[in-house]
Amino acid sequence: MKLGIITDASERGFAYVRNYGLDTAEFCINVGNDAKQYLARADELKALSGQYGVKVASIGRWGSQRLLDDGSVNAYEQEQDFALIDLAAALGCPNFVCG
Repeated sequence: MKLGIITDASERGFAYVRNYGLDTAEFCINVGNDAKQYLARADELKALSGQYGVKVASIGRWGSQRLLDDGSVNAYEQEQDFALIDLAAALGCPNFVCG
């Protein structure tokens, strides 16, 4: 079993996880955060993961309205989810969770 903790997607976050002797991190990139900005930092985050020996085990996005009141797809939130799925793939992260 690998133990991890939710932290921010930064060098400070990776150091935080490592300081507790944990192996994995979860990033919660919730509503109000532009997922595309995180995707643009994929190479940086991958390097930090290797530097600290901390894998990203889960990326999540919570609080978004994925379907509009008329039942149609919220295109903006769909783009945000797709950006985070791409980020997860770039980091070798096996899980994307949403709610």
